[in-house]
Amino acid sequence: MSSDETSKKFDPSFLVWATVAVALLILIVNPVYYLVQESFLISEEEGGGWTLQNFVIAFTSEEHLIPIYWTLIVSILVGTLSLVVGAILAWCVSRTDIP
Repeated sequence: MSSDETSKKFDPSFLVWATVAVALLILIVNPVYYLVQESFLISEEEGGGWTLQNFVIAFTSEEHLIPIYWTLIVSILVGTLSLVVGAILAWCVSRTDIP
């Protein structure tokens, strides 16, 4: 077996991609898993177990309704503005000499 055959079997870029995948699992997927898990669990004092009660409380509480409202308003405005600016820039790029 020549060194060319060995180098074709082992690609160093695989090691880089595997390292990135493991880092993503540790740094992103793991915390998100625990966040989602805790959002569906209630404490042992309240009976324990899985429930949607936390979401019902969050979306029906008076103190949360105003921030939810403003979050929706701002996100709709930003999305609309981005769409308009993006359409104008796309037209400029496709119809003119802009690089």
